Amino acid sequence: VSIHLDGAAGIHADVMPMVWADVYEYHRERLEKEPERFGEDVRSRMLLGREVSGRDYAEALRHRAHWNRTIDRTLQIVDMIITPTAPATAPSIADSRNMLATTHHLTRFTFPFSWACLPGLSVPCGLSAEGMPIGMLLNGRSFEEGLLFRAGHAYQEATDWHLRLPPLLSDQVSNDV
Repeated sequence: VSIHLDGAAGIHADVMPMVWADVYEYHRERLEKEPERFGEDVRSRMLLGREVSGRDYAEALRHRAHWNRTIDRTLQIVDMIITPTAPATAPSIADSRNMLATTHHLTRFTFPFSWACLPGLSVPCGLSAEGMPIGMLLNGRSFEEGLLFRAGHAYQEATDWHLRLPPLLSDQVSNDV
């Protein structure tokens, strides 16, 4: 059945202040004393947490609580929630220069469920027109990973997507044989 998850479109952005603040606080001492231990891209992302206010953090906590209630209510109605693993196939190196935006975009479907501490299983379900792999994400209730494994196994028994390789990997395997 199709379902609507209230707040799904914005949950990633809504809780990021909490993520940034927690990451910054966890690494604060090393960031201040030995900033050179971090790559520029990682350091700049971690420093985003330095300016998060208590008000922003509290608001992110409210968004998280609302999201968790939404997921809990939904999983009382359905056994699992199926989404794409990612909204797009893997970006090229040239397309991933802005790692923060790229990561935010690619984790749009995985992040909300992992943030709710729910198990998820990504299963290959196709190849794009360019031959890049596409995944289907099965999300379930806490401590019900077995259902996800059974569903993923059943899907792989009925399809052969998990056996197909992207063109570059297929060429490498053919050349190695």
